[in-house]
Amino acid sequence: MLYTVDIVDEDWTPPLPLSKGPYDPAKKCKISLRSARGRWVVSEGGDVHCRQPRLPRLRGILTSHPKGDGKVALELHGGRWLSAGTVWKCLWHCRKDIVSVADCAECDDIYSVETVSDGVIALKTAGNQYISAPNDYTLRWSRDEITRSEQFTVIVHGESDEAEGTATATAQTSGSVEDIQPDSDLEQTESVNP
Repeated sequence: MLYTVDIVDEDWTPPLPLSKGPYDPAKKCKISLRSARGRWVVSEGGDVHCRQPRLPRLRGILTSHPKGDGKVALELHGGRWLSAGTVWKCLWHCRKDIVSVADCAECDDIYSVETVSDGVIALKTAGNQYISAPNDYTLRWSRDEITRSEQFTVIVHGESDEAEGTATATAQTSGSVEDIQPDSDLEQTESVNP
């Protein structure tokens, strides 16, 4: 196996896949969130973290469900929902007992979307705490102000119904298939024809 080594600046991050448009919290759509440190919000089993430098197909794609007044509920891969929780204000799990967006609780599962700049947002709970991706790549609900750790770039993969399987297509249109890595539990023969 041959590897190519690139020497890059310490703040370098892989290029973003193309977004299919601006993020609108009033519309149901498939999105991915990249922290200001260049890591993707990913759901693995019952854990949600921000350690992946490359966007993994499916595990890094969330469905944004509008809840009105700029608020959303975020459904993760596998039918689980992003939940603020109460244990250490740390996102070490996601709720699986939610069957539909109507089951989301205002206090734990609904987030206000605040636009920081073009394509960059912050998510705030009902308890006025922002989701934060600190240096250790965990996710926490621990800040009451927006700093670099609370800023996430949003990539829109399309409307919820049309976005199934668009992660690979998005990477191909940006000219780099490596932008999105396949899940280990998916068949490697899966492909999208342009």
